[in-house]
Amino acid sequence: MELPCSQVASYLAEKKANAYKKVFKNRIIITSDTTVILDETILGKPESFEDGIEMLKSLSGRVHKVNTAVNITYGDKNQTLSQFTTVHFPSLSNETITDYMKRFNPVDKAGAYGIQECVGNASDLYALKEREFLNSGKYKLLNEQHRLAPSFIIEKIEGSFFNVVGLPIVEVAKALKGYT
Repeated sequence: MELPCSQVASYLAEKKANAYKKVFKNRIIITSDTTVILDETILGKPESFEDGIEMLKSLSGRVHKVNTAVNITYGDKNQTLSQFTTVHFPSLSNETITDYMKRFNPVDKAGAYGIQECVGNASDLYALKEREFLNSGKYKLLNEQHRLAPSFIIEKIEGSFFNVVGLPIVEVAKALKGYT
């Protein structure tokens, strides 16, 4: 079955949820999947260090989309949320790419990068609704003091920071209100 790139994350999140339905019958099941889309091609997780370098070279100086789909299932109730965020990468030298790969080893991440490792201060990229949600008194912003300094910094994003991390927390929190 051939799916458009924009539907792959939703398909995978739903497939993951279906695998757990019988095991967790009376519980809320939350599954997700994230895809990195460059020129209508999905960049998966790199198969090797060298593959990661090639992925980062392909993203260098370019704009791509990140799609995270989250499936929430409880009994007969099933809902899939799908979010897209546009990410603007800076131009990266070969040395910068190699440094990033060595320091953060992102072979388990779609597109060979984790946005949380590519920002000076993550809260600078939070969308207004994310900032309001995290500062609502129920949650505290994560302390970023002890993170490694980034090898490079993402130029700009359009959309949700947490979507690129892999879980659009504001949308998930809103959807979960319907399950209580």
